[in-house]
Amino acid sequence: MYRNLAKKTVLFLMRNPRWRNRAALFCRWFSLTQSAPPGNLYEEIPEIKPLLPVVSSNDSERLNLLVPSLLQQHVFGGIATALKFMEAMAPNYEHLRIVVLDSQVSTENTVAPYNTWMALKSSDHDPDGRVVLECCDRSTGIPVRRGDRFIATAWWSAQLAHQLTHWQYEQFGVLHRYAYLIQDYEPGFYPWSSRYALAEATYHRPHETIAIFNTSLLRDYFTGAGYRFDHQFAFEPVLNSTLQRARHEQPARIKERLILVYGRPGVARNAFAIIVQALILWHSQYPQAADWEVVSVGEHHPPVPIAESRQLTSLGKLALDDYAEILGRAAIGISLMISPHPSYPPLEMAAFGVRVITNRYAHKDLAAIHSNILSLDALDPESLARQLAVLCDDFAAQPWTNKGGVFLHDGYLGNSEPFPFARDVVQLMAAPL
Repeated sequence: MYRNLAKKTVLFLMRNPRWRNRAALFCRWFSLTQSAPPGNLYEEIPEIKPLLPVVSSNDSERLNLLVPSLLQQHVFGGIATALKFMEAMAPNYEHLRIVVLDSQVSTENTVAPYNTWMALKSSDHDPDGRVVLECCDRSTGIPVRRGDRFIATAWWSAQLAHQLTHWQYEQFGVLHRYAYLIQDYEPGFYPWSSRYALAEATYHRPHETIAIFNTSLLRDYFTGAGYRFDHQFAFEPVLNSTLQRARHEQPARIKERLILVYGRPGVARNAFAIIVQALILWHSQYPQAADWEVVSVGEHHPPVPIAESRQLTSLGKLALDDYAEILGRAAIGISLMISPHPSYPPLEMAAFGVRVITNRYAHKDLAAIHSNILSLDALDPESLARQLAVLCDDFAAQPWTNKGGVFLHDGYLGNSEPFPFARDVVQLMAAPL
């Protein structure tokens, strides 16, 4: 009765243009008040809704990568690193499958080369070869073999990998370890809540988890927090090959009065609001602020006023060649990360001679990695604005080039294999517990 009344109310309001906004607000209110009862875990946190495994008669060994998405707009950062890790493991397996958990699979929009793999949306058959399986609708089922091995890439996929390996034990009588690519302290993405607790719980399976840490800095943070794993490895960041080539090919030149902001208002741990307020303070207090251009990269956002007739302009997510070009021009960078993971943008900026302001977190201090990086002890708008003014004065006194600064640790500019332990992980996953 109430639902029919609601529909009639919305239709009445929508007939009059003056009331359409109120109709939209009413729809939103009604959907919230008619939602599932509180306490329904899978309604509140749909990403952990269990997969529906079905027994596969195929006995071939296969490597499975569990990722949220393969859509081009989503494949960067953590997902891109996960795909690279799978490719490092791939020579040890004849058959590969990518299980897409949280988005649809579209051949047109899937990132290459995975758009050429066989795309499936159901458990009707379980072919060999290279397969992408869409599982955002958990009811379609997932064929699971005795020889399936799993790589988790985020906390909810670690929860699902745990469930799948234990289901294998129930069906086939053998329990195997799964690899868990840990790229940040993911409970910190949420307030203290069910999501926080579930994310943190994935770090308490020391025997069945092979922990693969994105940087030794992150590994050391986990160790310091008391987490232990029977088997763990860490890999270090390496400058993207396209950026590395562009850095080598760029001729030496004086930097421009350009401030480059890593601006992602949609990602809380990048502290966009602090950056904006610091720019407002800097512009109001620094006499030569008008001589500098300020742009934002990383995520598209509307222009943000920082002074009368001055805005922080967003260039969005750039192609790598365009990113390299602006890295070569910018004199100063601002890139914050409120987490134990180092974040790649400060290192990328520093490699192109940008003097970068970032923040410390726990034992993380990127100033120990490159001479161009300045780490703030206290992260607040006032401290950031003061440091920005100091760098502007330094540049005015003695401009620097795109070739300045040095890495204090070897490896970032190298071409070494980032996952030298891949074969060890293969052997650990193959051995039953």
